[in-house]
Amino acid sequence: TSGRDLGAAGVRMNRLVGYGPVLLGGGQVTGIDASGNLQTGGNRSMGEYQVHMIKLQKLLGDTFDLKARKNDATGQMDGLLKSLGTSRSAEND
Repeated sequence: TSGRDLGAAGVRMNRLVGYGPVLLGGGQVTGIDASGNLQTGGNRSMGEYQVHMIKLQKLLGDTFDLKARKNDATGQMDGLLKSLGTSRSAEND
């Protein structure tokens, strides 16, 4: 979160984003070792990552009271969850 204390919003942003996007094999960068090498792991689908990015978009809009929202996808959350065969409550962080 860029060295700025964002409180609970910062913690949630870090949880939603992780260290980076989902890799083609379904993993994600999960950390950086003492030598600066990226560590990968996990098993996150691209659909799950999309849900997290929409949640991040909503969190940023709500936290910082954004007025302009280019490419706002927050209204597509229910459709995406339905296509993934899950519910909003199952994806809550």
